[in-house]
This record gives sequence, structure tokens and C-alpha cells, in this order.
Amino acid sequence: MKKALILYSYFTMEMIVINYYWDNGIHGSSPWKRIKFDKRGIEDIISNLLGFIPLGFACTLTLSRLGGAFVRKAVYVTLFLCVLVSLFIETAQAWMPSRSSSQLDLMCNTAGSVIGIFMAHWVLKKELF
Repeated sequence: MKKALILYSYFTMEMIVINYYWDNGIHGSSPWKRIKFDKRGIEDIISNLLGFIPLGFACTLTLSRLGGAFVRKAVYVTLFLCVLVSLFIETAQAWMPSRSSSQLDLMCNTAGSVIGIFMAHWVLKKELF
């Protein structure tokens, strides 16, 4: 299940990046060359990662505690919900003049969710709660 989640997350992020660069006519260039690794870019990446860790963590724990079919599917439902929330946020930002929407934000939010899911999975295995 962990391998499937990792592969799904990787291919989802990869397809977002490939489609973005393909649609914008940037063929053959590495998508990571366009990321700015200045102070603002690093802060943006870290804030997007850290912002979705609690959501992935809390959602996974909540769904796991409900029992029934949610126990086995908590990871997948959580990932779907987190990607959906992130997609909604990025879509809403595209319509706001003061905000900018970015596929990198979507990828970082998804990665943060995955980190939160793994943390919750680890907590559930250790049964700390």
C-alpha cells in the first residue's frame, strides 16, 4: 500500500509538471530549472509543504478511527481529499488578482499531505493515541 501511494503521488506530480511544460511550449527543458531557489521561492516551497502536513495527518487519523471500510481506505481517501482541497485552492487563486496559481504549489501541497499520511500511519502503528 505504501509503494502504491508513493508511485501514485510521484506520477501525479510528474504528469502535472510534464503537462504544464508541454502546454507552454517548453519542450526538452527540465521543469526544475524554472524553479527559483531564492529566499522567497524556498519559503514558498516550505510553507506549502508544512501547510498540508497537518491536514494529511489529521484526516488519516480521523478516517482510521471511524472504523469499517474507512480503516483500509483511509490513506487513499485522505490523499484524494488533500489533492482536491489543494486543487480548489489553486483554482481559486487563479481568479484572484492579488494571488498566483502554481503547479509547484499543488505538488508541494500533495507532498506535504503524503508526509502527513506517513506520519499518521507511523503513529497508528506505534499506537500512541
